[in-house]
Amino acid sequence: CGVQVVALNGAPRTDCGGGDSDKDGIPDSADKCPGTAEGLPVGSDGCPAAAGQALSLNGVNFENDSAQLTAESHPILDRAAKALKANASDNAEIAGYTDANGQPEYNLALSKQRAESVRQYLIKKGVDGSRLTANGYGEANPVASNENDAGREANRRVEIKLIAK
Repeated sequence: CGVQVVALNGAPRTDCGGGDSDKDGIPDSADKCPGTAEGLPVGSDGCPAAAGQALSLNGVNFENDSAQLTAESHPILDRAAKALKANASDNAEIAGYTDANGQPEYNLALSKQRAESVRQYLIKKGVDGSRLTANGYGEANPVASNENDAGREANRRVEIKLIAK
């Protein structure tokens, strides 16, 4: 026990010997939808992502005050690219968010640049760019409090939302 795997959305899971028979990144012991097709985007519960559902790419990070992806982001985005290529029937929006530190106008621009950086990475990995849009939302829609470091870190995120064609 103790081997960590990461789902498409970057959510870490611990595989305690149960395996991952459908190769979706969610151990069979925690997978509520075993048997999904390989490469199909899934949520942290292992169930297929539905059109309109946002998947947070936990672990996709950027250099400080920059849209430059960190090296640790690449494996997560590689899995996302594989899943998007396997699920070519959907388009996707890449949505970038920031915490509330700084000027709102700056945060909005930075979030857009970060979303575009993820879009360009996915295109370089073979995802058809015409299927992808990148939007920045700045500090809108926080998922945690901006009053502490952990909350601010959670708010600095990138999400992929599947959009039915």
